[in-house]
Amino acid sequence: MYGRIPLFLVTFKPAVPTHRILSRLRMRHFFQQIITGSAGDPTRAAMLARLAVRHGLAPSETLYVGDRASDIEAARAVGMISMLVGGLREISCLPCDRVGCADGVNDLGLKSGVSAVEVL
Repeated sequence: MYGRIPLFLVTFKPAVPTHRILSRLRMRHFFQQIITGSAGDPTRAAMLARLAVRHGLAPSETLYVGDRASDIEAARAVGMISMLVGGLREISCLPCDRVGCADGVNDLGLKSGVSAVEVL
């Protein structure tokens, strides 16, 4: 959680390396839940849909931050707001809700009550 904004992490990486990375970066405590490829969901959109249902998130009020075109497509498939960070080679060919760089959650321009889902 960042202030009053709940943060979640969704990645296709297996659980063990994901948790190892987060531990080394000392970031685990920021996330209410981490969904990894080990969960068995067939697509990233399925992972996002399951997350939204489990936590009662309104997709239209949930920001999904990704670094690949497939991240933005998954967010759109479930009705989430999308933001592409990094992934500069994909910016020119992908319509998303926001494109940019963020040093922290404050830079994402989230209002209170909006959930954020990030990608590792």
